[in-house]
Amino acid sequence: MQFHHPLFTALALATSLTGSAFAGTGVGAKPLDGAEVILDGTRAMLDEKWIY
Repeated sequence: MQFHHPLFTALALATSLTGSAFAGTGVGAKPLDGAEVILDGTRAMLDEKWIY
């Protein structure tokens, strides 16, 4: 079964190109210079700022 639809092709291409634009975000991403880090996920910071 072949699927040749121009809209599907355009959507697939657009999705593959925009994925790399967000490569620096998410888990493990480093903060930008001068950014305020509210929670960094370390145990020390969680104990200091998180209310259990």
